[in-house]
Amino acid sequence: MIRYSRTIGVGADLISYIPSVVVVSAEVLKFVLNWTLEIVKQPDGATDSTEILKSMVTMESLKLLVPALLYLTQNNLLFVALKNLSVPVYQSANKDHQNDSSTTNEGNPMVGFLAVLVSCFTSGFATVYFEKVLKQKTTAQKQLSVYVRNMQLAFWSILFGAVPIIMSDDWEKVQKDGLFQGYTWVVFTIIVFQAITGLLVGFVMKYADAVLKGFATSVAVVLATILSIVIFHDNVNMLFLVGSALVILAVRTYTNNPPVVSGGEAKSDAK
Repeated sequence: MIRYSRTIGVGADLISYIPSVVVVSAEVLKFVLNWTLEIVKQPDGATDSTEILKSMVTMESLKLLVPALLYLTQNNLLFVALKNLSVPVYQSANKDHQNDSSTTNEGNPMVGFLAVLVSCFTSGFATVYFEKVLKQKTTAQKQLSVYVRNMQLAFWSILFGAVPIIMSDDWEKVQKDGLFQGYTWVVFTIIVFQAITGLLVGFVMKYADAVLKGFATSVAVVLATILSIVIFHDNVNMLFLVGSALVILAVRTYTNNPPVVSGGEAKSDAK
């Protein structure tokens, strides 16, 4: 969807959306979703909204400064990578216009590759860090729920995400055409998907682990590519087929041979 949103209407006189604003919009929606779920899951309105907001600026919340910054970096790099690595989805059906600059990808493959590489490192470290925070015992009287942890993560992401919007050329675009310029149903769909993804990551880290998340992400990449072939008629080469086979083999191997929990860890979990 991000790829499609960055290439639809290429060459037309349309105002494009600002990726950094989309990233922050997704975090705002994630914050609202988790707040709503935190309130709904408590019987008889036992959860106080004031207390939830206070938990955003506690020492426990400060632990999520690192993953918030890393996830925010990853989400922004995603837009950079897709802009530079992918060819336009929207192609002119007229062969006489095959060389038209409006239908070709003018991105820098090296920039896209570096964006993906850095994104992989930030995602991996942030995932392991977030898992540790979610699963560790807190000194607070009440164990924080996944929803509150997600809210804390979104809270810092919103604050961090606002900085590049204000301090970069994006602010001039905002002043000229508004904060939500270029928003279409495609962009709104991306925001919803990003917010739901952030919501689900918290549950994966709480009840599974970073390894399973990696496998799930790999399988999702394969499935998304298959959909891209069907919908956008993309072409794949032998490397993709080999990579897909390795992903399936890795998932099957891990499933049939799960990690053995040590005695110390088992006792700790029992407690």
